[in-house]
Amino acid sequence: MKKLVFVQAGFGAGGAEKIINLIARHRHERGDEVTVLALYGSPEESYFPYPPGITLKTMEGDGQRAKPGIRGALMQALWVRKQIKSIAPDAVLSFLTRVNVISSLAMQGMSIPLTVSERNNPNKQRNGRVWRTLIKRMFARADHIVLQTKGSFELLEQDQYAKATVIPNPCFIAGHRTSKKRDKKHIVAVGRLTAQKGFEVLIKAFAKVNAQHPDAKLTIWGEGEERENLTKQIEELGLSEVVSLPGNTEAPMEWVKTAPTLVLSSHYEGFPNVLAEAMSAGMAVIATDCPWGPSDLVSDSVNGLLVPVGDSAALSRAITRLLDKPELQTSFGREAAKTASKFELETILNQWDQVLDRP
Repeated sequence: MKKLVFVQAGFGAGGAEKIINLIARHRHERGDEVTVLALYGSPEESYFPYPPGITLKTMEGDGQRAKPGIRGALMQALWVRKQIKSIAPDAVLSFLTRVNVISSLAMQGMSIPLTVSERNNPNKQRNGRVWRTLIKRMFARADHIVLQTKGSFELLEQDQYAKATVIPNPCFIAGHRTSKKRDKKHIVAVGRLTAQKGFEVLIKAFAKVNAQHPDAKLTIWGEGEERENLTKQIEELGLSEVVSLPGNTEAPMEWVKTAPTLVLSSHYEGFPNVLAEAMSAGMAVIATDCPWGPSDLVSDSVNGLLVPVGDSAALSRAITRLLDKPELQTSFGREAAKTASKFELETILNQWDQVLDRP
């Protein structure tokens, strides 16, 4: 039995939270003592359920709220350090750049192995000089680095290659599959309502689609700071009757059942969870050829469609192509499911075990 600590930002509905939940449950089932630390929110707010026996703790749940900027990061690092010293785990796993920096600061002088998982494209993140320095030190402090794509691996310093591993996200649906009875003219997109996800490009593209297919509908699942701007854009384009922003689904993966086609419009990704999940469910997919991830999964015109990043005209043509030829939705979905089978959950969890069980 091992004592493991996982560190994340919060207990939201994001891809990082989902993967931590999967690994935590898996290790708990193996008999490990697992604690999940979060900097924000409360355990009761967790979108992904944790079984009894896994300890969940948050900084805000302890009555502490970090201030903005570096000062707040130091407060969070002190809290994480206190928890780790109290638990005395055999290994620590941290997810996402800011949390990884905080974890590395918290563990200075400790001999406990630290694994950091980078889930996004660091070249696309806006970091000042201080944060760039801290990120560099974080990579130096980490005992193991887990990345999601070959592209992200190639950005590392050459002397970091030996301690880095590429582990893609698993594709699994756990009983959820798209239905052949779903409206062929219903398109979905899923993700945080942030600038990164490019939903403003998708909405602009759908305005052109609507001119040719007025009965087509677009649903964008998710929450985030861009909701007001996206709502305004939808209204200004006269799309309020055909484009909706319903928020998060009540349960994980429920969006899979709602439509046969998913669009990923991101400007950049670390690894596109929703794209992998949609393909695993047998959905047809359209994705921007952004760094990184989509081109690792999608072979253009074989198991989906790839379009240039930020190109609303190309995106509208791709959507229209599938709406004009519903048989393509079926064939792309069938081929997508074959591709996704290479990323089965058990295989991916075994790769995580190999990392966490290293000395």
